[in-house]
Parts: sequence; structure tokens; C-alpha cells
Amino acid sequence: MSGEPGGARIERLRELPDARLAPLITESEQAGLRFVRRLAEEWASGRNRFDRPGEALFGALVDGRLVGACGLNVDPYAGDPRVGRVRHLYVLTAHRRLGVGRRLVGAVAAAAHGPFATLRLSTANPAAARLYEALGFEQHDGDVHCTHRLELSGARTTEDPSRIRGSYDEIAATYTERIFTELAGKPLDRHLLNRFAEDVRGRGLVADVGCGPGHVARYLHEQGVRMLGVDLSPRMIDWAGKRSPEIEFRVGDMRALDLPDGALAGIVAFYSLIHIAENEMGPTLRELRRVLAPGGLLLVAFHIGEEIVHRDELWGHAVSLDFRFLMPSPMVAHLVEAGFLVMERVERERYPEVEHPSRRCYLLARSSADQ
Repeated sequence: MSGEPGGARIERLRELPDARLAPLITESEQAGLRFVRRLAEEWASGRNRFDRPGEALFGALVDGRLVGACGLNVDPYAGDPRVGRVRHLYVLTAHRRLGVGRRLVGAVAAAAHGPFATLRLSTANPAAARLYEALGFEQHDGDVHCTHRLELSGARTTEDPSRIRGSYDEIAATYTERIFTELAGKPLDRHLLNRFAEDVRGRGLVADVGCGPGHVARYLHEQGVRMLGVDLSPRMIDWAGKRSPEIEFRVGDMRALDLPDGALAGIVAFYSLIHIAENEMGPTLRELRRVLAPGGLLLVAFHIGEEIVHRDELWGHAVSLDFRFLMPSPMVAHLVEAGFLVMERVERERYPEVEHPSRRCYLLARSSADQ
């Protein structure tokens, strides 16, 4: 994947040789922008190496080549060490609209949680402004040094992705053994997946996001749908590949998918939004819409409720997971705000002896045609 457009690896940069930044400097200056050169000059002089507490510089690399960068500094204009600033976001033109910028800003925002209470930035670029707003930044008026801000204090109500990944890595084998055949005992799920398959079959690639061991992807594949499975856990992906070697599975985060705009004919997300906090739900759904073709179909399933169930142990394994139950009406509102037309809402009671004792909701939505 790393050799394909958009197949970028995001990593923290601790060294920055001039040669790595040269393509970004050349292209940005051709567009009349000097901030990438300023990044290089300040690094070379030692003025700003993103090495104060809480600071970091991230790069997007494809086949070892730097194709994008974004930094996190203490905001020099705020007069408050708890305010961070997004700095020097630039992605080479050939790698734009592939989710690279989103992933870079996401890495900065993740690093900012803890050291900072607020993130600020300034941009005069309308496309950049739309990107930041899609990631949860709000417009901020009346400050010459700040056009957008993101409040971090108290906002991180979702789990650390590394804890989610580690927990699912730990239970991957047992999860696969217990869950892989569960659709056999869920007739409504099969019915909805069959209808979904009828709509997307032959229209292009469909992604199962948060695919786990790939049982839903496998079912849709058997209905003639060309499938891709994506999951945060490498061990889950390993098991999915073993069970269904004819399907492509890859490690990824549904909040920043490594896919071009409009790449998918459909997305199925069965119980994969349960680790997304309320404040992250809008940006996550907008990311799903980004990778859907106009008119693409989305089918989501979740537990109904308002509680958060925390588990330190699951099937004899030590984990640290929060399972978030969701209410249907707010989820419909989130989808509409993200640019979806919600076509159907279905609820059911649990299937005894098959699943957790909770009511279930399924929402079928279509991406708007005017993306």
C-alpha cells in the first residue's frame, strides 16, 4: 500500500535534513507560499525544532519520501503554555484529496491532548479551513492570530487508539473464534446485508470499517460484493486474512482512512462506531462521507442506549475498552449534518444466546450527490 497515492505513513520527525523538505519547499514557493521554507530555516538555525514540552513535528512518508508535514508548537501569540498551535501544514499536490492532510492534523491533535487544553491556528486558505472544520475546529473571529480553534480540555472522552488497538490485539484469536459465525444466528442482520449487497453489487469497492475478523466482509463477499476490510488492530487483520484470504484487509483508522475521495461504492460499519466519542462522531462520519462516491451507501449498526460499558476483562483476557451505546435520533442528526440522506431506521431486540443483551439499531443512509 505504501507505494500507492495516499498510502502515506505518518511518523514523528526528529531529524529534518534539507533534502527531505526540498520538494515541499519548491512546490509551495511556486504557489507563493514561504512557510515551508521558514520551517526549514527555523529548524536549521535551532530556533524551532518542535522540542519544547508538548511540541512535535509530523511527516507523511511514501516510499521513504516526505510528501507532507504538520507541526505542533506552544502558541506564541496566546501567552498561555496550555494553548498549542497547528503549524506549517503542507501536502504535495499529487498527494492531496487522499486523506493525508487529515491524518497529519489528526496526529497533531492526538499529540496535543494532555499537554494542551486548546489548539489554535490561522489560515486564509478556504480548502484548508474546510479541512480543519471537518476535523472539529471552530471558526474564531476577532483575533488576527487565530481563525480556528479546537477545545481539547475535557474533550477526549474516547479511548486512546493505542489502548483500543492493544485490547483487540489481545483478544483477536478468541474474538474470531466466538464471533466469526455469529451472523448465522442473526436473520435481520443477514436480511439488511442482503439488501445492502443488492444496491452496491457491481458498483465498485465496498469497505467494512472496524471489520474485526472480517465476518461481515466475508458475508458480503459471498453475495458478490467486492470488499475491503479495515481495522485498527493488526492481529484482527491477521485473523481476517487467514479466514478470508480472497479479500483484501488492511490496518487503518476509520477517523482518517487511507483512501482517496469518492473511492467507495459503500461502507458497512457494524458496531464500529462504539469507540467514537460524541465530540468525534461528526468528523468521523464526514470522513466516511469523504471516501464514499456521490450516492454511495452506508449501513451502520449499534447498541441503543446512553450508557458507557467499561470492560477490564473480556473472555478471560485483560483489556481496557469502553463500549458506547448510542441513541438513534442523535445518530440520525449526526448523519444528516455530515451530508447523508437517512433512508431507513430499523430497531430490534437482542437475539438470546447469540449476543450482548441490548436493543440494536440499524441506519441505512446514502451520501449526497452534491459532494
